[in-house]
Amino acid sequence: MTVRRRSGRRRAPLVLAATIAALVVLAAPARAQSPALPSDNPPLNIGADNVTGSRGAEGDIVLLNGHVHITRSGSVITSETGRYFRSKGMLYLDNRVKLVDSTTTLTCDHASFSEDRDVLEVNGHVTIIDRSAVLQAPMGTYDRKHAVAELFGGVAAADSNQQVHCDRVNYLRGEHRFEARGHVIGEDVSNHVTLNADSVDYDRVTHRAVARGRPVLRARDRDGRTAEVHAVRRVLDNERRVAEAVDSVHVVRDTLQATADYAIFDDRLDHGWLLGKPRAWDDETTVTGDTLEVWTEKRALRRFVARQNATIDYVGARPDSRGEASRLTGDRVDVFFSRHGNDVERGADEMDSLIAVGKARNNYAASPRAGKTAETNATHGDTITVFFKDKKIERALVRGAATGEYHFEVAQGDTAAAKAEIVTYDAPRIEFIVPKNRIVLNQRSHLLYKELELNAKRVEFDSEKQTLVAEGEPKLVDRGDEVTGHLMTYDLETRTGTIYKAETAYEKGLYHGERIRKVGENELEVMDGSYSTCNLDPPHYRFSSHKMKVYLRDKLVAKPVVFYIKNVPILALPFYVFPIKPGRHSGFLFPQTEFGFNSRAGQFIRNAGYYWAPNDYYDMTVSGDYYQADPSWLLRADGNYKLLYKFDGHLASSFTRNDLTHRDQWDLNADHNQELSPRTHLIARASFVSSRDYQRDLSFGNSLATSLNRFLTSSFALSHYADWASFNVVLDRRQDLDADQGLTPG
Repeated sequence: MTVRRRSGRRRAPLVLAATIAALVVLAAPARAQSPALPSDNPPLNIGADNVTGSRGAEGDIVLLNGHVHITRSGSVITSETGRYFRSKGMLYLDNRVKLVDSTTTLTCDHASFSEDRDVLEVNGHVTIIDRSAVLQAPMGTYDRKHAVAELFGGVAAADSNQQVHCDRVNYLRGEHRFEARGHVIGEDVSNHVTLNADSVDYDRVTHRAVARGRPVLRARDRDGRTAEVHAVRRVLDNERRVAEAVDSVHVVRDTLQATADYAIFDDRLDHGWLLGKPRAWDDETTVTGDTLEVWTEKRALRRFVARQNATIDYVGARPDSRGEASRLTGDRVDVFFSRHGNDVERGADEMDSLIAVGKARNNYAASPRAGKTAETNATHGDTITVFFKDKKIERALVRGAATGEYHFEVAQGDTAAAKAEIVTYDAPRIEFIVPKNRIVLNQRSHLLYKELELNAKRVEFDSEKQTLVAEGEPKLVDRGDEVTGHLMTYDLETRTGTIYKAETAYEKGLYHGERIRKVGENELEVMDGSYSTCNLDPPHYRFSSHKMKVYLRDKLVAKPVVFYIKNVPILALPFYVFPIKPGRHSGFLFPQTEFGFNSRAGQFIRNAGYYWAPNDYYDMTVSGDYYQADPSWLLRADGNYKLLYKFDGHLASSFTRNDLTHRDQWDLNADHNQELSPRTHLIARASFVSSRDYQRDLSFGNSLATSLNRFLTSSFALSHYADWASFNVVLDRRQDLDADQGLTPG
C-alpha cells in the first residue's frame, strides 16, 4: 500500500477493480463484465486531506480524513473518512462513500475491504447506478477471489422499464449468472407483467431466466384485467421473447382457467401452446384436447384451438340456462373471440364463434321442464360452425354429409313415446337458429318422423311448435300416401298440413290443386283442384272443382264439378261423389270411365256404370257405353260368384241397340267350376251370341282378339278319381261363325 500527501492534502488513491466490477455487474446485468483480476493485485493508492498514523493494540492504524481518494487500476473510490489497519489488512471507509468505475457508480454509508480474503463489504443505503439501472439494498458483499457479488437485506432494482424486489441478489461473474432469492418480485412496467417466485436465475449470455418455487406470472391487458400463470418452474427467454411454464401449469384469467403439464408462449407471435393433458374451462364451458393453442392481440384473447380429440363441454350455469348441456367434438376445434361492448377499445373479450372439423359431432340437451324429459338433438357432419351473441349460441351450421336426430320432450317414464317421438334428418347443409328453435335443411333435404317421410330442396323445422315448412319440389309420404308440390307446411303434432301447387295419386286417381290441406288422419281438402285417372301430363281428361274434400280410402266429394276433355269443358255438375275405396267395394265405376272420339262412332262414353259387392260370395258390375254417331248404346253385366272350396263361376253378358237401324244384339258367356266331392269335379262353359257380326264390330270397344275369334265354344266335363281307376265324361260344342259363308271367286 502506498500512502501519499500532495498539495497540503493527503490523497490515498484506492483501486478495488475486482470488487467494483462485481457490483457494476450486479447493478446492470445487461452489461458485459471484465474477467476477474489476477490474485497479485496492484497496490492501493490512497490520498486524503489529512493522513495520520498511530499504533495501538490492533497494530498500526492509518487515519484518513477529508476528501479520501483511493485508486486502483482506473477505479476511484471516495469518502469523507477512512481507517486502514495494516496488521489486519482491513480498510474501512465512512460517510458518503462513493465508487466510480466507467459508467457505474456505487454509493453507501460504509464500506470495508479485506486484503487477505479479497472481500468487499458495503452497508447503509447501498445504491448502484449504471446508465438507467439502479440497485438498492441495505448491505452487500463482493468476493473478488471467486468473482461472486451479493446484495441482501431486501434488494430493489429498477431500470427504465423493469423493477425487481427480492431478499437478496447473487451475481456469479465468471458464469455470467444473476441469482435473485427470496420473495422475488419482478415487474415489467411497460408491458404490465409481474413475476413472483422464490428464486430467479438469469443467464446474461443466453438471456435466459429460470424461476422456481411456485412462480406466478401476472400480465395485465389494456383493460386492467390480469391473467395469472402458475407452475413449478418458469423459463423466460428475453432475447427470443419466449416464456415456458413447466409442471402443474395453471392459468387463470377472470373466470377462464386452464391446466396442463407444459405451456409455452411466444410474445412476438402472440401465440401459445398448452401440452400434456391440457384443459381449459370457465363457469359453463370446458375444453380439452391433446394440444391447446392460443392466439392473443395485445394480451387479449383472440383465438383458441384444440387439436386431436378436441372436446368442448357446455353446462348451463345461469338461471335461464340451468340444466342445458352440449358437447361438441372433432379432430380440431377453433374458438374465436372478439371485443364486445359500447367501448370497443375496452369492451369485454367474448366468444364470437367456433369451428369443429373432422368427424364433427354435437350432442345438445335443453333444460327439462317439470315432469318432462329433456329435448335432445345429436348432429354429425364434416364441419360444425357455431356463432355466439351475448354469450349465447345464436346459430350453428353443419356442412358435409350432415345428419341429425331430434328427440321431442315426453312425459317422464313414457318409454314408448320416447322411442316414437324422434325426428331424423339429413342434408348437405343444416343450420340451427337457436333463439327461434329452428332447424333449416338445405340442398337435398330429407326428414323422417314416425310414418312420415319428406324430401325437398329446403326444409325449415320449428322444434318448439313441431311444425315444418318445405320448399323446392317437396315430396311428402305419409303412411304410403305421396303428395308433391311447390311449398308445404306441416304440423307434426296434429299431423295436418298444407301443400301449394300440389299433386298426389291415390287409388288410380291423380289429384292436382293450388292447395291441398290435410285436416285429419284420413281427410284432405283440395282448393282449385282437378282429378283424373289419366296419368299423362297434361291428362286427356279431368274433373275440375273449386273445392274438393278427399276422404282417404272412402270417397271424394267435389263441388261444383266441370268435366274437361283436353281443355274443353264438356259437362258441369253442382257436385259429384267419387268412390276411392281400395280393394273390393260397391260404387260407381267412374275411375274406369273412358271418353273419346273415333271416325266411325264419333264421340263416345264407355264403362260408365256401377259395381255392386253385397258380400264376399258374389259381386256384379253393370256398365254402359254411348256412341253419338249412329246413335247407339250398350249395356254390360258381369258377375262373379264363389263359395270357398265348393264352387265358383263367372257370368258375362252384353246387350246393344242401334237407334238408327233399331237392331238389337247380345252375347252371353258363362263359366262354372264345382267340386262335387273330394274325388269328383264338374267344369262347364257356355258361349252364345245373337249375331256373327256382333263380336266383329270394333265400334263397341271389342278387342282385336275378340273380333278375330270366330268360334263359339261350350263344354261340359265331369271327372271322378277312384282308387283303382279314373273316369272322365266330356261334352263339347264348337260353332264356326263363318261356316255358312262361301268364298267369292275373284
